[in-house]
Amino acid sequence: MSVYNKTPLIEWIKQAKSADGLYAKLREEKITHILFNLPEAVRLSGFNIFYWNAEKQGIFSQFWQKYVREIHRHEWIFLYEIMSPEEASKPHVAPQNFIL
Repeated sequence: MSVYNKTPLIEWIKQAKSADGLYAKLREEKITHILFNLPEAVRLSGFNIFYWNAEKQGIFSQFWQKYVREIHRHEWIFLYEIMSPEEASKPHVAPQNFIL
């Protein structure tokens, strides 16, 4: 995969009609965690790897607030778990979203 390929996560977000729809797609694809390397994202930022519009950013933001929790970090590398609907329904604080 190169920076010129489409990004699967962005493609799924573009297809999603809601945060719950994005959650369903990620579960269908057996995605349970997100690993985010902030320095690498900054390095790649000029390649427009997050090619979404404001509406889709909103869907991702809602998904992040509802379903994501940080489970590990090392310096500027973060591991996030995608919680089940049962876990997500319990009070929790969403982690800072460096992706947006």
